[in-house]
Amino acid sequence: MEDRFKNLEILIANLIQIVGTLRKDQSELEERYASLQSSYEQLVNDHVRKETQSSLS
Repeated sequence: MEDRFKNLEILIANLIQIVGTLRKDQSELEERYASLQSSYEQLVNDHVRKETQSSLS
């Protein structure tokens, strides 16, 4: 019975560690996504600006 509790403690500790790692990974992915989204929007805006300038010329 004591072994079961010890195994349960280890399992819970491992799950807590996994959740912490997943949260960190999620945070990093959200930052990367925001950066990519910003870069994409900038590229689209640059493209629209160039198209507008060339059509006005």
